[in-house]
Amino acid sequence: GELRYGNGVEFWNNAHDTLVEGCRLWEIYDAALTTQGIGESTKVNQIFRNNVVWRSEYCFEFWNHPASAVSDNIHFVSNTCAFSGFGWGHEQRFDPSGRHICLFSNTAQTTNLSIRNNIFFRATSAAIFLTDPWTGLDSLVLDHNSYHQGDTDGLLADWLGRSFRLDEFSAYQAETGKDPSSLASDPLFVAADAADFHLAPRSPCIDAGFNEATGLATTDAGGQPRVVHEVVDMGAYERQAGFPATLLGIVLQGGTPVTGEIACFQASQGATPMRVPLGADGSFRLEAFDEPFVCATYGNRGQKPATGAAPVTGGVWLDSRPVSGWVALYQTRTAPEPALARIGPSGRYRLPPAPRQPFVALTCGH
Repeated sequence: GELRYGNGVEFWNNAHDTLVEGCRLWEIYDAALTTQGIGESTKVNQIFRNNVVWRSEYCFEFWNHPASAVSDNIHFVSNTCAFSGFGWGHEQRFDPSGRHICLFSNTAQTTNLSIRNNIFFRATSAAIFLTDPWTGLDSLVLDHNSYHQGDTDGLLADWLGRSFRLDEFSAYQAETGKDPSSLASDPLFVAADAADFHLAPRSPCIDAGFNEATGLATTDAGGQPRVVHEVVDMGAYERQAGFPATLLGIVLQGGTPVTGEIACFQASQGATPMRVPLGADGSFRLEAFDEPFVCATYGNRGQKPATGAAPVTGGVWLDSRPVSGWVALYQTRTAPEPALARIGPSGRYRLPPAPRQPFVALTCGH
């Protein structure tokens, strides 16, 4: 016969002012997290956040009936969902599916339902499933999420009978109007197969969330600060300062590579800086940490002053992400006031033309 009642955390019919936070759920036969009902029910003010779900049939399931029922202010935010449909129950089911977000037929008066800042990683059927009829579809918000299917045959979305593959992400966005700021990209976990869903240094989910998401917590699933940089990360775990990272940069003057050395100071390293010479192309690479830094670039060392002036340009990136901050250029033969430039959103900067002579450029990042 049909085996049912296999959910993890379930709210049936009336529910209000609930919070499901910081849970790790795996090998759930049906839905790991769900709020659903049939009857004259009211569901108000429900938040699911900072949860990690893997190897369950569904990650989050929502539906409510009939038309007189009410669902309002329900938010699924900052969760990590992985390997839906890969669990023990999948092959035993009469209806194997494997979905991260399961939005079954819903006729209740539904408003303010949001799904934001989540990571959805590999599902056997589809990352998102939504079926008709679905009341309140215009007010349903999906955005700032990350989707990746890897080597599975699963869809990005099964939406009102229309199938979207992951490589049809732009078509899905255009036709549904959902996920305008979301990603179709590998989130780059530290070790997904070992259930370590922390973000690796080069994860595209770092600084890719939405700070104003309703229900966003001040800490992540591990109890660490939720916003480390200026923008929140996607998923249950925020990548913290002090993690190993790679600082990359380049320094040019008048388009010509600058010779010299760079010394980088970080709090976790104490008073001893990391030092490397600038490469033949003016570039540098430091094994640093994902935290604020000050770098001193000693450029054109040993070079005699030359005639003419040229702008000093360059760029600086931490784990391939543009660094925010300032660059100050000091030269011994000019006024004591430095030339200043803000690092742009691409990680690039440009200082005013300066004499071609030895200089020190201080780069303050993050």
